[in-house]
Amino acid sequence: MSTYLRRRTLSQYNADVVFMGKSAEEKRTFQFFCQCPTLKIAGVSKSDFWDHLLIQASTAERSIFHAVVAVGCAYRRHIMRSGNSGLAGRTALQVSSMIQDECLTFQQYNKAIRHLSRLIDQKDIVSCRLTAITCILFVCLEMLQGQLQSMDIHYRFGLSRLADMQKTQKGPIDEPLAQAYSRLTMHFDLIGQDSWCPNKTNPRNIVNVEIPPQFNTVKSARLILDELLTDIIALRKEAEQLDFDRSPPTSSIVHRQAMLRRHLLAWGNASKLSMKTTFAQISINEQLEVRILRAYHTMGGIILETGLSPKREIAFNAFTSEFASIISQSEDVLRLAGCLDPQPLQPQICGLDPAFSIECGGLPLMYYTSLKCRSPQLRRKAISLLSRTKHTEGLWTGPVLSQIATEIMQLEEEECDLKVLEQTTERTEKADERFDKIDTLLYLERIVPNHRRFYHIQVDLPVADVENIVVLTCTRPKQGGLLGCETVYRRMHLREGVAIPAP
Repeated sequence: MSTYLRRRTLSQYNADVVFMGKSAEEKRTFQFFCQCPTLKIAGVSKSDFWDHLLIQASTAERSIFHAVVAVGCAYRRHIMRSGNSGLAGRTALQVSSMIQDECLTFQQYNKAIRHLSRLIDQKDIVSCRLTAITCILFVCLEMLQGQLQSMDIHYRFGLSRLADMQKTQKGPIDEPLAQAYSRLTMHFDLIGQDSWCPNKTNPRNIVNVEIPPQFNTVKSARLILDELLTDIIALRKEAEQLDFDRSPPTSSIVHRQAMLRRHLLAWGNASKLSMKTTFAQISINEQLEVRILRAYHTMGGIILETGLSPKREIAFNAFTSEFASIISQSEDVLRLAGCLDPQPLQPQICGLDPAFSIECGGLPLMYYTSLKCRSPQLRRKAISLLSRTKHTEGLWTGPVLSQIATEIMQLEEEECDLKVLEQTTERTEKADERFDKIDTLLYLERIVPNHRRFYHIQVDLPVADVENIVVLTCTRPKQGGLLGCETVYRRMHLREGVAIPAP
């Protein structure tokens, strides 16, 4: 869908004007960016920014045009690298093409930087807007190349320019651009990179959020849920900074939680009604998006209800059925997309190995479940789904996240009773069917006691001299109810997902 929209947007412009003064390779790569079916930058969602605004801006601003070409080149190399044959199995022509794309990527990046340099010191709305657009393209480029520190720099600078726009602009900010950065920030936060994501300051009055009885479009449902999830994550991060053991949550925080709970309920009711009406006849891409949104709605409810219980992982014991629902919905998405048990001639909509998206898709859902679900059976099922989901979302593929989740699970369970772990299937089924709920909650606590569970898992960027090595910082309470916390570190190779012993 996004490829079609990018191509249609480009067709509205005179090609002779768009490509005036551009080389044949620049033209070819720009068109590749607009037409490549697996370059799904916004995932399965329609995006006013990626599908329309970006293409429009590329026709008028040289820094954006050259940044788009650089992303197109980097993605062609990403496709080549994703092949299973390895370097030895590639033809001389393929190797030559990869080298050419690497050179062209570097050349186009430098051109974009050169044209951008005249805008960097300007504080007017137009300059800030063009700089923020170029920066998010640079984020995309550095993700594809695995240059994580450069990605962080571009992300932060783009956010600062967005903030400059908010200070200068009297009317509403450029919504498509702000939404693109908001969804990128949400993606970072859900995977555990929240140290580089700014807390949402001055949250708008969520009491005034209006949710219709039903949604007219899938896009309207997504925009409202995005806002709710942003507020929920902000509330959770604020709660993490407070010590509720010494003083109870403030009335303001409790009120915000209650309002968000009410809005989530209204969104869920509207989506159920829409499934019978406006969503009854929608495209396969939109069917995928609706299923993903409903799973994020479920996850948002878990985050909201546990958000005022920071450092108390026992709170997640009560959400086994919700985690089971997320897994079920994720399986439906993967089957519909052709990733799980594909039928003969079934198209693979978003499951192709080289497919790349910069925004949230199914990976954060399964990753969150694999970290927070306390049913060993469901937890392992989420990890298994991750390992079979090989497309790239941002920095991550499913197999890499599955390795991280496995490492965390093993650290939490390493001192647990193996016999208890082996007896979980029957109890998990009871929890799913809501039988013997109190007994089941006590049983889950027996499997992995609270002091073994990590309440915060941070994925830190690699240091400059160690390429693609990420550091996991895992924090949990001290055993025996002692004050303070225990921190465990693990170093992992980003591309392979292999744990490396800490020095």
